[in-house]
Amino acid sequence: MIKEIIMSLKLEYLRKFNRGIEIVKDENIESQLCKIPEKWWEILIERDFATKKNKVIKIWNDVSGIQLRNTIQYLSDNLVSLDLLYDGTIYSLLYGIKAGDGDIAYYEGKFELDLNKNSELKSRWKDIPKSIQRFYEDLHNGFYYYASHSMGLVPEDEITYLAEYDWGILDELKEPVEVDMTSSFGFFSNGMGAYVVIDSNNCLDEEATLWFKDRKPKYGVDFWDVIDEWIVLGIQF
Repeated sequence: MIKEIIMSLKLEYLRKFNRGIEIVKDENIESQLCKIPEKWWEILIERDFATKKNKVIKIWNDVSGIQLRNTIQYLSDNLVSLDLLYDGTIYSLLYGIKAGDGDIAYYEGKFELDLNKNSELKSRWKDIPKSIQRFYEDLHNGFYYYASHSMGLVPEDEITYLAEYDWGILDELKEPVEVDMTSSFGFFSNGMGAYVVIDSNNCLDEEATLWFKDRKPKYGVDFWDVIDEWIVLGIQF
């Protein structure tokens, strides 16, 4: 009974942001497995949460253990729930993570990458660093705070193509921009006008730019160092 109440309250919260979202019940998961990448099957049908959690952490370590070591450690210490979501089209995994204030922060990771939803990114995907490709192709199509689709790596259709927008800050900068807007993509958003950007023409050693809508860009940062730090900060606060 308590479990049903918790699930009902969770679903009520989730539907504030997506009215069509469903939490797939445990007894219905097996019938949905054929629509989800095979390597997740064993995890999704696991009933023991501790075992399920350990298997999820192993996938994270196998794909991005070096790049996201702090995020993975935080998940290992604070992950309290895992749910399969379905919105009528897309399946995803909902992570319930204990935040710094004791509340539960919900983060979503989609299963399938569809580059047809972002034609500009698709045309340059081969030039994106392999470690980023690996995250999106082998782990999740984004991993972000459910309520705002921010404070994490966003899904392919929400990755910001810099050339598509008029950035007011460009009129204020005294020096030329050091990234090519037509080959630059914001993979991370903090939801308040800050992005972690990869210029696919100039991303040797995963070099990135902190791009701000109203501040001078910061060039030459390490993509994964910033992502790893900001994801953990987002969950904690």
